Amino acid sequence: MAVLFLILLSVSVILLIIRSIKKPYNYPPGPSWLPIVGCQPIFKKRLMKHAGAMYLGLQELADEYNTNILGLKLGKDQIICVFGYERVKEVLTNDDFAGRPDGFFLRLRTFGMRKGITFTDGPVWHEQRSFVMRHLRDVGFGKKSMELKIINECQDLIQFINENGPDINMEEFFAPSVLSVLWDLTAGRSLDRNDDKLKELLALLKRRLKAFDLSGGLLGQMPWLRFIIPEKSGFNLVTKLNEQMRNFFMEAILEHHATFTGDDSDLIYAFIQEMKIQQKEEKKDSTFTNDQLLAVCLDLFIAGSQTTNSLSGFLFYNLLCFPDIKVKILKEIDANIPKSRMPELADRVKYVYFTKNFALIMYD
Repeated sequence: MAVLFLILLSVSVILLIIRSIKKPYNYPPGPSWLPIVGCQPIFKKRLMKHAGAMYLGLQELADEYNTNILGLKLGKDQIICVFGYERVKEVLTNDDFAGRPDGFFLRLRTFGMRKGITFTDGPVWHEQRSFVMRHLRDVGFGKKSMELKIINECQDLIQFINENGPDINMEEFFAPSVLSVLWDLTAGRSLDRNDDKLKELLALLKRRLKAFDLSGGLLGQMPWLRFIIPEKSGFNLVTKLNEQMRNFFMEAILEHHATFTGDDSDLIYAFIQEMKIQQKEEKKDSTFTNDQLLAVCLDLFIAGSQTTNSLSGFLFYNLLCFPDIKVKILKEIDANIPKSRMPELADRVKYVYFTKNFALIMYD
């Protein structure tokens, strides 16, 4: 009996291994799969080669297999990457691709829950996104009041340059201003560049960015590693950062709960008011909870701060690489905007040269 059991066990293991490395019919070209880890070692090697630049590693693999549709398997997850304008456009605009992935790593991002906006879909995503967009507009998003906030931050940036000279780290230059505007819309007050709370948030976001791999890394593909190598897998670090982020935003949320009057006008107050309305109506399946509000704040700051900061820094970096274009843009601004005031969004129609050459500046 024992021999038969061992034989059955061995056959089962072999079949599982074969199944784990066998690609589905008509699967896109890509590297071969190893048992359990899939393409993870190859994928990680390419990332290391390009200092963590995921798109370069993926593009190199696609070139190696001569394909614009690359098929991978990271751990247990089958992943397809597309390349080229037309294919990327199709993925981004086709409702068939509108769903969001789910898994241990993505839930870990929002404290073990599937909440927020970025990684939810269906009715929850629709309700939360609609609410957040509506109330962000109410507090100034896309309006003149928000433009005035941005202009004030630009004036502070100019003052910062005048006080600190030309040697400025662009990676850290825009981030405080971006976060200050976001915090104003979300929590109802702006933050000074030297504010301790702002410095704390910047440090947390920077450490978190370095700790998180978009693919989830080993922890995303093999979450059970957290029980074996919690330190090396990154689980301890991510958990610690998550707890710090949670404490940071919960402090603001609890402060808003304590000072809530029903007449206040930032996003957190609006969310709390909706919570109270739905509690009064006894909606047991309500998506308006403190945990959801916490996840929404996290989504707004991660998505809003990192993208805007990176884009702004990259724009200025490329302007330094193309000094002839920089001079022409400055001449265009000087010719159309009085020195007595700051440029405004309504002036964009006057920036003909800059508008036409924006793509060249960003992507050449």
